[in-house]
Amino acid sequence: MKALKLLPQAQALYKSGDFQGAIQIYDQILALGLNQELLWGVYELRGDAYHRLKNFDASISDYSTAILMGAQDGKVKNNLCWDYTITGHPDLGLLYCNQAVLIEPANFHFLDSRGFTYARLGNFPAAIADFQQTADILANTQVPGYQKLRDQRLDWIKALKSGADPFTPEVLDQLTNE
Repeated sequence: MKALKLLPQAQALYKSGDFQGAIQIYDQILALGLNQELLWGVYELRGDAYHRLKNFDASISDYSTAILMGAQDGKVKNNLCWDYTITGHPDLGLLYCNQAVLIEPANFHFLDSRGFTYARLGNFPAAIADFQQTADILANTQVPGYQKLRDQRLDWIKALKSGADPFTPEVLDQLTNE
């Protein structure tokens, strides 16, 4: 099958950081007509590439298509949640955050996304709870960079507890470009 031959090429481009090149190959694969499971997998992969390019409208479309076709992966639901929230639609993202956390309750990425979504919705107590769980999980890891992430979440908790929204335009810009 031609699609199975193209997929490693697309993945190699993605891993090298050539997300646009990967998208072009994913487009070719999707044009071939695939079985549904492979099809939603390619939509998910192309959504990841769009996500990395910060083309959130396209990633939202591809992640939504993957889910409609049967994707049950917590990562795709978490990314859909994040993309909706970062583009100003946390009300649309919360459902997917909750689904991702149900799939993997101890995944700090999923808890962190849901905390961000709750904060953007103004539900500071729920945001604090998720950010605290995230910080607690990160306290037990030695992965480089995670201590900085933990400290940032603890700062957000402090701000939220005082009734302040820590998501200034500068912070939102930083989160968008991470």
